[in-house]
Amino acid sequence: MTDKDLEKITEAIEKAAGGSATEGSKLVDFLFKAISGMSLALVGWTLNSVNDMQQDLVRLSSDAVYMRASLEKLDDFTSKPRFTREDFDQNMTPLSTRVSQNTVELHNTEQRLNQIDLKIQQLEIKTK
Repeated sequence: MTDKDLEKITEAIEKAAGGSATEGSKLVDFLFKAISGMSLALVGWTLNSVNDMQQDLVRLSSDAVYMRASLEKLDDFTSKPRFTREDFDQNMTPLSTRVSQNTVELHNTEQRLNQIDLKIQQLEIKTK
């Protein structure tokens, strides 16, 4: 490097450090500041979104645990035998048979009592 090159570099550095800003450099500075602000807003939004996602994940996890417990209860319930219409009919058949038998016996007893009453009335008539 020659002395002229060093002088040019020194002048350029001095202009950049202390020289007056041109319209182009002001625009570039504004654009970089705007991009920096938007980047900062984007980082803030991303952090907020990640926090919301973590909360949603915790909520989904607890819902999944509750759902799993509910399904286990349902599985236990459905594995136990149930009382069906056939079971009802099967259990009612002996009872209905017994009711029919009792009805017949009651009718027979009623007929015998009627006959006894008739005989008593006939005896009363004869004894008078």
